[in-house]
Amino acid sequence: MDNQWRTMDPAYEPNVHGWERAGSIVSGLLMARRGFRRGGLSGIWNVGVGAALLLRGLTGHCYVKEVLHDRREALHHLRDDLERLQRAVDKLVKESAVKAPQA
Repeated sequence: MDNQWRTMDPAYEPNVHGWERAGSIVSGLLMARRGFRRGGLSGIWNVGVGAALLLRGLTGHCYVKEVLHDRREALHHLRDDLERLQRAVDKLVKESAVKAPQA
């Protein structure tokens, strides 16, 4: 049977697990219920946020978490590249100091 909540696309890999996923489902249901009872613009907002939390819990995938993780990973790679560059510059400075004739 085809599961409509999960796809095989790597962009939809689960990144929400365990209690976080269960909390999203429960919170989503409670917020949606509160929104339906309240009505008005505030109620619509609560239903929307509740639906997003419910979808997050059911699919196990959070787009916000994915973006933040990708940015954090890119920053780690950038930091590693800068450290490597700094070591290369330090090495070049030492080599040029040794090769330069002293007056």
